[in-house]
Amino acid sequence: MTKPKLNQIVAIEKGVKSRVYAELTVHIKIHMVRIARHHHSVVAWAHDEASADADPSRVATRATRHGSSWVLHGGKTPVPYGAQAQAWIVSASLGDDGEAGGVALFVVEFGAAGLQRRDFRLVDETPACELKFDATPALPLGDPLEGEAQQRTLAAVTAAGIAALCADMVGAAEAAFRLSMDYLRVRQQFGRAIGENQALRHRAADMLVSLEMARSMALAAAVAADHPEDDDSAADLHRAKLIVGRHARQVCHHAVQCHGGIGMTEEYAVGHCLRRVHVADHLFGDAELHARLLAERA
Repeated sequence: MTKPKLNQIVAIEKGVKSRVYAELTVHIKIHMVRIARHHHSVVAWAHDEASADADPSRVATRATRHGSSWVLHGGKTPVPYGAQAQAWIVSASLGDDGEAGGVALFVVEFGAAGLQRRDFRLVDETPACELKFDATPALPLGDPLEGEAQQRTLAAVTAAGIAALCADMVGAAEAAFRLSMDYLRVRQQFGRAIGENQALRHRAADMLVSLEMARSMALAAAVAADHPEDDDSAADLHRAKLIVGRHARQVCHHAVQCHGGIGMTEEYAVGHCLRRVHVADHLFGDAELHARLLAERA
């Protein structure tokens, strides 16, 4: 199963709506070119935190200004593909309260002073890491005090990330569904295919309904991600992450159950589809968080 490759620089570019925002994007490009010249090819997005209670809008990592430079204190985990990166785009609060309005973006490069990295793998074998910052030097992306532009950038990246993860979960659910349909056709029991049993046919129908629901909402998320600054788009992204997460997980659960014991084995692919959905559902806020955010908007 193909791993997602979220190009956060492209995601930021899609959200350009003002001159300040455009200058921020140019600043990012210049720094990314400088990193590439040093043979660094992987830059990871580091926003999630262990202390954020699954809410990506709360940022506990702090940025402090020392003269003309900035340093970071705090930590980020998990950072998908961060174990392979030589630089990270890190979100940090400019105040002590961790509110989203004071969040800015910074680049931290491999080997920076005060940086600690612990590598590990997520449940779906995605390489990830934990980053800890102790007065770690960081390069600001644009002017950190331009709060509105920084917030638009963060919203654009979050929107693109949610849309990409929705598509990723739909792909995993579709793979699980196809594996299940093939298994129901070829698995023989008592002289006939198990797919001829009415109960399993009903389950297959329920899986297809959930898959189509998830696919429709993933398309809605992709449309909403093109206009992350719109209030309706934000609501659509919350709905998409909630509905796709729940329905994709339901498809994969049913797929494992259709396979019986073989579906629980490490060697068979259907269980890995469920693992991928589980990981994707928790990135950029899980289904429960987005349900709560929708309720607060009502």
